[in-house]
Amino acid sequence: MTTKPTKRVRCAVYTRVSTEYGLDQEFNSLDAQHEAAEAYVRSQAHDGWTLIRSRYDDGGYSSGSTDRPALQRLLADIRDHRSLLQNLRARRVGDIV
Repeated sequence: MTTKPTKRVRCAVYTRVSTEYGLDQEFNSLDAQHEAAEAYVRSQAHDGWTLIRSRYDDGGYSSGSTDRPALQRLLADIRDHRSLLQNLRARRVGDIV
């Protein structure tokens, strides 16, 4: 039996929190979100998922607007085919589109 080669999937993690409260802590909400998403991406390595090194973190930005620096950088990278968005939480899709 031949094994089908695994297609490489480059994954980016986008994190956001609407308040700046606690962002000055050594480990904050953005770090926790990133860590959880990173663990999930790593758990999918058997399907070819790889985490890119760039971080896309928007601390202190509401989901009411797409005018967020890291989100805009991520979307530009996706358009330029540097990243692929893997959304872990469906409710966050509305934050992006």
